[in-house]
Amino acid sequence: MQPSSGRSTVLARAAEATRAAGDLDTTWAILELARSVSEDTGQPWCDSSLHRMRAELKFDEAHAGTAADLGDPEHPWSTAAQEWERSLELAERFGYPVHGARAAAGNALLLERTGRVDEGCRLLESWYRRCIEGHGTPVLTGIRSELERLSTG
Repeated sequence: MQPSSGRSTVLARAAEATRAAGDLDTTWAILELARSVSEDTGQPWCDSSLHRMRAELKFDEAHAGTAADLGDPEHPWSTAAQEWERSLELAERFGYPVHGARAAAGNALLLERTGRVDEGCRLLESWYRRCIEGHGTPVLTGIRSELERLSTG
C-alpha cells in the first residue's frame, strides 16, 4: 500500500465537513487538493464523490435556471450537469452504485428544475435499483424519499 493511499477519501470527507460548516472557499480548495492527490497517486476510487460534490456546489451557486442555461457554459448549472455526468460515469466504471445514486439524486433535482421530472425520476430509479443492500441507511433512505417525491409530484 502506498503511503498516500486513502488521502483523497479523507479529503473528500473533510470537504463534506467544511461544506456543512458553510466554509465554501475551503471546501473548493479541499476538493481541488483531493482531485490532485487522486491524479498524482493514480487512485481514482473517490473521484465519483469529488465530482458529485463539485456538482452540488455549482448547482447551489444559482438559485434559478432554465433548460437553456444548461447550454450556457457560464451558467453554474451547466457545470453542475457536466460534473454529475462525470460522477455517474465514474460510479459506473468502478461499480459504486451508492455513489451513482447520490449523484443521480442531485442530477434529478436539476432535471426537475428544468422541467424534465420524468427523466430525473428514471435516472434516480435506475441507480437506486442498483443498490442491492443498505436500503435502511440514511443515504439510501433519503434517496428513496426523493424518488417517491419525484414520482408523485
